Amino acid sequence: MKRLIIILSFIAVGCKPTATETINNVPFFNVATFAKKLLKTHSSLSNTVTKTSYVNNLIEKTEISKTDSVFWKTELTPLISVDLNKPFLKDAYTIEVDLPEKSSNLLKTIYTALPQSNTSIKKMEIKYLNTPKEIRAVFVVIENNNSVYTSKQEIKLWVNKYGNQLQVDSLIFKGYNNTILLDSMAYESKVVVNQ
Repeated sequence: MKRLIIILSFIAVGCKPTATETINNVPFFNVATFAKKLLKTHSSLSNTVTKTSYVNNLIEKTEISKTDSVFWKTELTPLISVDLNKPFLKDAYTIEVDLPEKSSNLLKTIYTALPQSNTSIKKMEIKYLNTPKEIRAVFVVIENNNSVYTSKQEIKLWVNKYGNQLQVDSLIFKGYNNTILLDSMAYESKVVVNQ
């Protein structure tokens, strides 16, 4: 019986997971490490970017001719703080692997928080070209709710390879905050790198 279980285990490990398979013992994609690598890459470059910010229908558009490490650290900090690899989140998500993207040739892996999980990171999608090592996008949904405060934030990061370096194409933060006795705030920040 023991041999049969071992053989079935080897067969199961060797098979490619189906698109809707839930995998609980696989470490999650490390968004913080990925964002730190992008920070390191962009700290050595001098990109020109367009940054557009909206707060409650007020718009500000800025052209930045030379970015530096401070700029990129500020922009990437929300992604650096996303961490699904904490021990208490081990069984908090379902994972769907190698789903085809409907509108492109990309594949995606989706992490979805289970309803009973106690995490503010509700969903994360990693989009890639053929293999997870060829990442092209990271999408994250963060929600916080309590008796005083409600918020939702969506982070959308698009990257591409230029030469041998993976670089940011665009980065969008969009969301809202509702606090009792205060005005609600809707916001969006969009950074587009002019390659």
